[in-house]
Amino acid sequence: CINSPAVLCRALSRQSELLLFRAQLDEANTKLEQASSSIRFTEALIDSAETSRLKGDHFQKLSLVSNASQMYEAAAKTLAEIGETFVAFDYQNDG
Repeated sequence: CINSPAVLCRALSRQSELLLFRAQLDEANTKLEQASSSIRFTEALIDSAETSRLKGDHFQKLSLVSNASQMYEAAAKTLAEIGETFVAFDYQNDG
């Protein structure tokens, strides 16, 4: 379980968030990149959305509004995909 990509991604994302709050932007970005590389599509869509949101926060703190907006849009798109997946799953199980 410790070597699980999802667990690793969550831990790195939380570390990044703490570093962002401390204004340690370079270190936060490093943790985000590590988190992003640990995500597997089938295992961690929610983690992917969280990582994109945190990248958006990182860019926001660097005053890179356009980059932040792109990351927030990516997070929203991933969350929408998750919603669609659950709807399709519910439909299959109900039908």
